[in-house]
Amino acid sequence: MANPKKPICKPIAAFDATQDHVFEFEVVSDEFQITANQLTIKKQEDNTIVYSNTVEAYPFRQTVSANTLTNGVYYTYQFKVRTGSGDNIRWSLDSDAIPFYCYSKPSIEFTNIPSSRIIHNPS
Repeated sequence: MANPKKPICKPIAAFDATQDHVFEFEVVSDEFQITANQLTIKKQEDNTIVYSNTVEAYPFRQTVSANTLTNGVYYTYQFKVRTGSGDNIRWSLDSDAIPFYCYSKPSIEFTNIPSSRIIHNPS
């Protein structure tokens, strides 16, 4: 029995690590029923694994809980998928690593607004 094809991770924009975030992937194959997926997140700086979780479910995604990662850090993530059960378990190769950043949400404050809150000549 052949191994399943490696998953294709979806690119993601930077997000705030203090919020939950969903990581998603696709698998292009009709040959296998995916029975589990494993998400691995590494710190880009030194390639250390900071998060790894296996979910035994069909959905092609995993949610990483708020505050699992750290804002201001550059990461990569990868998935691999499993097919079969019992003695017939097969894991795919790891997907290509997808880089992403975690940043806190920006806050903007205007300090030069007059108390009347009316700006007659903006520039």
